[in-house]
Amino acid sequence: MHSRRPAVVRIPGVASSPRRHRVRCRHGAAPRVHPSPPARTACDALDMEPITQLDEDEIFVFGSNADGAHAAGAARTAVERFGAVWGEGDGLHGQSYAIDTMSGPEVLADRVAAFLRFAAEHPRLRFLLTPIGTGIAGYQPHEVAPLFAGAPANVVLPPEFAKLL
Repeated sequence: MHSRRPAVVRIPGVASSPRRHRVRCRHGAAPRVHPSPPARTACDALDMEPITQLDEDEIFVFGSNADGAHAAGAARTAVERFGAVWGEGDGLHGQSYAIDTMSGPEVLADRVAAFLRFAAEHPRLRFLLTPIGTGIAGYQPHEVAPLFAGAPANVVLPPEFAKLL
């Protein structure tokens, strides 16, 4: 079987290296840009390639717990690759931003709102959001995605969320 190269999603108005783009559709699916502002990206496929490296203006956004025990999944990747700090379960550390997804829906909504304010205050940064809350926290994408409605254009949503907004 012939392997196709993933399609690259480019975000209008966001600078990025011509060599490395983090948001890619698998299986050669064509990316699409949603017309409603702010511009959203999504893939026809339901998943993205794992984020393994970042440009200097990119931030890896992941789900965490209040204790900052980043033992698995995207949280572990954040510690191993992007500067997340063990014991810090919220906010910016290195090139990662933790959002508490394990302390209940009210806390999740509050922490997402705080993240969106932070992203709006830092328009030169590009925030690559993982599908937070949909792993060990147990939420479904349709429960989390609405929290990101109206996100600034510098927040790149995962396809699972973008297709619902």
